[in-house]
Amino acid sequence: MGTIGALLSDSGSLLLQFLATAIQLAATALYTGFVVKLVEDVRDGRRDHTVNELFSSASRHIGALIINGVLWGIAIAIGLVLLIVPGLYLATIWAVCQPAIVSENRDALGAFSRSRELVAGDGWAVFGTILVAILIQIGVAVVAVAIGAAIGVGALIAATIIASTITAPISALVATVLFFDLGGGQPEAPSDRQVVVEY
Repeated sequence: MGTIGALLSDSGSLLLQFLATAIQLAATALYTGFVVKLVEDVRDGRRDHTVNELFSSASRHIGALIINGVLWGIAIAIGLVLLIVPGLYLATIWAVCQPAIVSENRDALGAFSRSRELVAGDGWAVFGTILVAILIQIGVAVVAVAIGAAIGVGALIAATIIASTITAPISALVATVLFFDLGGGQPEAPSDRQVVVEY
């Protein structure tokens, strides 16, 4: 889906670019949901569901995942443009929004507060993990583009697609593993814990 979206986006038509964006959002949301369900499924040490069952289960959350992803992206982009730090702060406290939607059936807005609750007290560790993941993605992209550019335009396009395919699972896997490591997916127990990110 990502490749189809990229081709439509390059067409120059506003309608096709909008369609490309919609396809990208849907593909990313479905893929993230699948990864969350897959990790959730194998945490007991064995696969209990088929790939089709996992995709079917993840697809039920696609609307909430897309809405959450759009709001997440807009808020963090604004934060980065303003002073950078607010954007990094939001990216940290909202690091596990989408796993919360899929694993705990949160709605698009409720996932923000749930993510903040889970990250509270572990902000620096979460930020460090996100930073390492981003650096790995950038490193792979830079190497792929450099190799492709040295060969030619066709190779550059192919290298970009390959780099995107390689790095696509990283964000989803990092968010999912963080979610479960922070206690997500478990029944909530009554607590007086304040929802404040302590760095």
